[in-house]
Formats: sequence, C-alpha cells, structure tokens
Amino acid sequence: MTSNTHLTIEALAHIVRGGGHPVLADTTAMTQSHDFAVDAVSTLPVYGRSTGVGANKSIELAESNSIDQDLRLLRSHAVGAGELVDDDTVRAALVIRANQLARGGAGISADVVTALDELLSDNARPAIHEVGSLGTGDLSQMAELALTLIGELPTQDGGTRTYWTPHGGDALPFISSSAFTVAKAARAVAEIDDYLDHSVRVAVASMRVTGANLEPFATAVQNARPEPGGHEAAARLLAAIGPRSWEAKRLQDSFGFRALTPVLAALLTARSRLAAAIEVEMNASPENPLVDVDSAWIYHNGNFHTQQLMMDLEAAGLALFGAAQLSFDRTMRLSEPEITGLDPFLSDSEPGSSGIMMVEYVTASALNELRIQAQPASLANVTVSRGTEDHAPFTAQAARQLLKGLEQARRILAVELLGAARGLDMIGTEDDSTASAPYLDYIAAAPLNHIRADRPLTDDIAALERFVHTNLGALPLKDMNR
Repeated sequence: MTSNTHLTIEALAHIVRGGGHPVLADTTAMTQSHDFAVDAVSTLPVYGRSTGVGANKSIELAESNSIDQDLRLLRSHAVGAGELVDDDTVRAALVIRANQLARGGAGISADVVTALDELLSDNARPAIHEVGSLGTGDLSQMAELALTLIGELPTQDGGTRTYWTPHGGDALPFISSSAFTVAKAARAVAEIDDYLDHSVRVAVASMRVTGANLEPFATAVQNARPEPGGHEAAARLLAAIGPRSWEAKRLQDSFGFRALTPVLAALLTARSRLAAAIEVEMNASPENPLVDVDSAWIYHNGNFHTQQLMMDLEAAGLALFGAAQLSFDRTMRLSEPEITGLDPFLSDSEPGSSGIMMVEYVTASALNELRIQAQPASLANVTVSRGTEDHAPFTAQAARQLLKGLEQARRILAVELLGAARGLDMIGTEDDSTASAPYLDYIAAAPLNHIRADRPLTDDIAALERFVHTNLGALPLKDMNR
C-alpha cells in the first residue's frame, strides 16, 4: 500500500481476514511532513508540539518536540473502560490508521507505519477498551495502542514488545484519529450486506407461504417512483423468487409485503452512503494540526470531528429498524390461518397446539431492543476539557448501537425464517412449480428442525440466528447471485 492508495472496505476486510497486510512502499510524504513540523516549531506555535493539548493548549512547553512530554501525553490519555474491542476491529483500526498516516498530513515519523505493520503481521492482540470516544477522536483507544507499540502495555496474552520508539512530537499526531470508530462502522457495513442477502430470501419464503401479490416488484412500479435503491431492491427479491412464481391470494397485502421494496431501498441507500463516508475517513488526513508541506504551513482545524459519519451511521440504524418492522409484520401474518390457509400458529393440527405462538413474543421483544438502539445518540451533547471541546457527535456510540441493532435485526429475521420454513413444509412446495426456486435452495441450506409438535424452540432460534449471520458466499447455494 503506497501513500496514495485508496483503501476500500473490501480491501480492508481482506487484510483483516489475513489476506495480506499494508506495506507502505513509499513514506516520502510522511518523512517530508515530519521534518517540516519539527523545523516549524522554531518559528510557529504548533499545538501538541510547542503547547499542551485540550484545555492546556495555551500552555507553552519549555521544550518543543519533547519525548518526555509525549510519554506523559500517551500515559495520561490511555484511560479506556468497558469491554475489550474485538480483535477484528483492532486489526482494521491498525490498517486504517496506517493508511491515514501515509497521507503525510500528521507530521509523524515514518517508522510508526512499519510498527503498525509488524504488530498486524504478528497477529498480536492489543488490549483496547471500548468506552472513551466522543466522536472527536478515539483518543483513549489510540493512546492504549501507542503504549502497546512502545512496549509499556501488554497484549492480551500478557507479553510486551517494543515495536516503535516515538520521536519527540509524535504522540499527538498518532492518537488524533477515529480509526477504531471507523473500523466498527466498516464492520457494520459488512453485516448490513449479509443481512440484506438473507432478508430478501426469507421475505420471499414468507411471500410464498402467504401467497403474496408480486405486483409491487414490477418494473413499472419502480419506474413510477425512481427512488435510490428501488430497482435494486425489487431485482433482488425477483432474483430470489426465480423464473417461476405463484398465484396471488389477495389484491393487496399488508405493508410487510407490499411496502418491502421502498423499505429495503432505504436500507440499501443508507448502506451505500455509510460506506462512502467510511471510505472518506479511511483515506483522509483528519489531523489537527494538519502539516501541509505544499503550502508550507501548519493548519489548526477541526477535521477530526466525525459529524457526517455519525449521521450516516444513524440513518443506517433507522433504515434497519424499518426493515425489521416489516420482518416482524410478516412473522405475525404467518400465524394467521386467514392469510396462509394453514393451522393457526403453523401448529401440528392437534387441538389447542401453540405452534410458533411464543416466537411472536421473542420477535416483539427484539424489535423493541432494536428500537432503543435506533434512537439517535447524537441528540445528546457534552462539554469537556474545561470547555475546550463543546460539541460531541458521539459517533463511537452510534457505531456500537448499529452493531447491537444488527444483532436484534438478525434475531427478528431468524424468527421469521423459522415460521416461513415451517409454512413451506406445510404447503409442500417440493411438488409444485416453485420447486427449483432459488429461495428454496436457501431454505434447504438452513439448519432447520422440521418437527412441528409443540416443543421448546430456543435452540431453533439460536441456530437460525447463527445462520443469518453468515456470508451467503460461503454457502453452497445455486443461483444466489446478489
């Protein structure tokens, strides 16, 4: 990876999975900006090099570019709390920060990217804590990472190794990044992709059981209201149905079926905008101060503030909630004999059998949990560091909420899959014209227990939750192109 390489979410995922690591072949830009920053302190006040940070910005340091001041800064800022960040997110953050620093705007010594590369290649597991960021930089997490690189903090296996010996003035340039938040956001995009792949197939299975009308997915309908994502959403649903369909039982269905295209379109659009915002962050120089060699100046700024990323994370969470609401609606319809023509709650016909009655409570509970996670974190605000930082986007919280929301959305989808698969068993699709439909290949790959007699369904739901969390590309399915 050279200093002008554009890092994509797909490339990031490939590296995190062990398919390579970022080798920065050209660190010229970093070296030039570092040398300029070191020299500039003699004639210009430079935040973090000749001054303190935060509310200490007005305090002039007796010695500029001081390694002692750097170590005090890193030690004082390594104040994380909560659970440890998962290993994949940590690995992604290493790649993201290396790629940002390679742009040359930080004024940091170039050997830090070699240290990040070595830490990644060693599969070391830094102990980084979740809580501490307000959306204006993952300062506590980046400081914990820095102290791990210099050998002051152990990795999760208890070992220490010196990967990096910082130069004076390197501390602030290293920690001024939201790399951990961006890494979590990138993980959320991948999970949204998997959710979408599963959800269209589960929805189609529910359509088949209920005999839903397919007119909402016609090209003419999408052309009449050409909103972003509409054609793609309809195309995905029709692809899952395949070349053969069924006769509609009703003129109009509930919104869980009839409004599926615009609701999925909103999620597709939110996902695309989130991915674009993430790629901006991964390939940016969000540095304060920004060392610009071309204009021979050091710019003090607020580019570390992740307002746009926060907004796109929250938009994705709201769109996800809408999709999950429709999944909940379809699950309810599967229990209605007036809709399916089958026994109430898809039971085994024994008088008084409950069938899937209680899964409605599970999915209703999960939907409310998702509703809580979809509440915008950014509506709050806080002022810290003696009034110096007076606006917080809470982007880190928004990323965590989206990931937690995805967990609940998968639970809701797993419950729908349980009901749809049971309904398909009951209508006997193996002998009708839909037998070769792609969505049936998908159902056949799911870990299903086909016993319909009343029994605990806890293990069924857990197995299906794991299934809808998988990447469909890893499953031996036919005709399942995205």
